Amino acid sequence: MKTKIQINSVVGKLLFEFEKEDNTIKKTLVEAIGQRANLRFANLRTADLSFADLSFADLRFADLRTANLSSANLRTANLSSANLYSADLRFANLYSANLYSANLRSANLYSADLSFADLSTANLSFANLSTANLYSANLRSANLRSANLYSADLRFANLSTANLRSADLRFADLRTANLRFANLRSADLSTANLSFADTDKRYIQISCIGSAKRTTTYCFEDDKIWCGCFTGTLEEFEEQVRETHDTNSQYLKEYLLFIQYLRDLK
Repeated sequence: MKTKIQINSVVGKLLFEFEKEDNTIKKTLVEAIGQRANLRFANLRTADLSFADLSFADLRFADLRTANLSSANLRTANLSSANLYSADLRFANLYSANLYSANLRSANLYSADLSFADLSTANLSFANLSTANLYSANLRSANLRSANLYSADLRFANLSTANLRSADLRFADLRTANLRFANLRSADLSTANLSFADTDKRYIQISCIGSAKRTTTYCFEDDKIWCGCFTGTLEEFEEQVRETHDTNSQYLKEYLLFIQYLRDLK
């Protein structure tokens, strides 16, 4: 049995319709893209578009709130100013996609490929970007407050003036990333790799000291140190070290020598 499905705009205007056997919104959208239909402002809220090939699609200003786009191919798609609030984008291919000013608040982008994507001024607050590929992505002035960037690849990414307040950056690869004037207040930088990152503040990292042999990061201007689950000032860190390792002279010596080294560099 043939089924006709319509794609309307957010204000109810008919943008495209398609009829075929066993039709779905996914098949209709793919057909619309193939026919180069005008899909700007399309209402695709809650649509199941998982595994769909939406490469090169023009979905500017589209409403994709809570849509299922897991494993979808959105390579070079134009999603600027689209509303992707709480959308499922796990494992999605967003290589070189245009997400300028898109709303991705609370979206799930776990392991998504966002390399070379334009996410400047996008809202990614509370988004899950753990293990995502953000290599060379443009995140200038993006809102990443409380975002999960655990183990994300941010090499060569532009994060200048981005809001990373309270973001989880544990094990994130920030080598050669641009972090100038980024807001890192309360961000978790423990175990993040900041090698060759461009920052407006001085950071220093040391690895393989203490019982866990973890990476310890210190910011001179903010007098803030990250070491495992500890975050605080250098003085507070010294107090914690003396209390934790008072019975282990080796670990105590390692940490105290590092603390003294930091004070000598100030």
